[in-house]
Parts: sequence; structure tokens; C-alpha cells
Amino acid sequence: FLGNGSQGVGVEQMIDDFSAVLYVHLVQEGGELLLQLEMPTESVLKAAQIAHEAGVYVILNPAPACKLPAEIFPNVDLMTPNQTESEFFTGIHVSDEESAAKAAQALRDMGVGDIVMTMGSKGSMGFTAAGEQFFTPAKKVKAVDATAAGDTFCGALAVALSEGKDLREAAQLPDEDLARILCAAFRAWQGRTVDVGVLERAIVAGISAGAADFAEHRPT
Repeated sequence: FLGNGSQGVGVEQMIDDFSAVLYVHLVQEGGELLLQLEMPTESVLKAAQIAHEAGVYVILNPAPACKLPAEIFPNVDLMTPNQTESEFFTGIHVSDEESAAKAAQALRDMGVGDIVMTMGSKGSMGFTAAGEQFFTPAKKVKAVDATAAGDTFCGALAVALSEGKDLREAAQLPDEDLARILCAAFRAWQGRTVDVGVLERAIVAGISAGAADFAEHRPT
């Protein structure tokens, strides 16, 4: 995938080549496409458009928040902003369920389909394109390291949806599944032996997005 260091090496051609490969994969495999914003905006837009046109469910984790072209939002089936990102895109300060609903409606007005808004230790709010609204309280845990918590949540959400769960069910992640995914990723980072099936699930869940960065700092 294209990273921000690709300037000066034919970005437009790279996007065209990537688009062709992505289209073939999506048509063959279907499922979901999970995107985030640690790549050129042009790549995100192109990928979202290709996937949406192919009938693939497009999930956008809008992190880190940055200005996006208006045409991207109608191509997003599910957006997963946190409170800060919700405010960035809508101008509405999110502090409770009422303000979350207003921000979600603003995103819907931009063209987004479903929304799952994470609200830190409170939990998350879900808003479907059909008008359903639900709250999922967060489980109380002792936080040790919140690194990639949002990425992991989005990845596990995508996996749950790919397994046939509806949005409400997918947002209520089984604690043991999420814990096993996190442990598998951390053990792999340390170079320790892991259960291949669990690690494969972790990779599918999107943790691989941070693996390259972790690998640079992996203990030797």
C-alpha cells in the first residue's frame, strides 16, 4: 500500500497500478475493505470508490484526522471516529449520547452509511443507515498500554462483520477474542511463538497495519 514517503516516485502511476490489483481482488473475494488515513488521501479515495462500486462494504477509520474530499463520504459504508475525530469532521463537540447523535447525523448528511463512534472509557455509540441507535458500554479493565487500541477495535469489528454479525453484535466484541488478538500481536512483535490461527485472525483484524512500525523497534 502507498505510504506518505512515496513522493517523487510516480504516485499517480502507483495508484493506478494499485487500483487494478485492488479491483481484481475485491471482485474475486468480496467482503469488507478497511481503510485508515496514514496513506495519501488520493489512495484512500480511489480505494473507497473502487470497493464501493464493486459492492464491497467500505469501513473507514478516520485516523489520524485530516481534511478529506467531500466525494469520499458517500463511498463509506461504515465510519469509526472517536470523539475528537467526530468533532474534527463535523464541528460538533461530542461529550454524551445526545451530542454523539448530532455528530453522527452530520456525518450521515455527508453521505456516510453506518457509524460506530468510540467514546473512550464510556464505550461506543452505533448509528445505522436504517436509523437504529445503540450504546455499547466499555468493559472495565486495567489499562496497561493503549497503543493501537483504536486500530484493534476497528480490525476486530471488521472481522466480526465478515463473520456475518450485524453492526450491533459486531460492536459487542467478545472480551476473550479481543484479548487473544492483542496477545498474539504482542507476542509476534517480541518474536515469540504464537498460535498461527490466532495470529492469522490478528492480521486479518488489521493489526498488520502497525506490524511494520513495530518491527523497527522489535527487541533483538
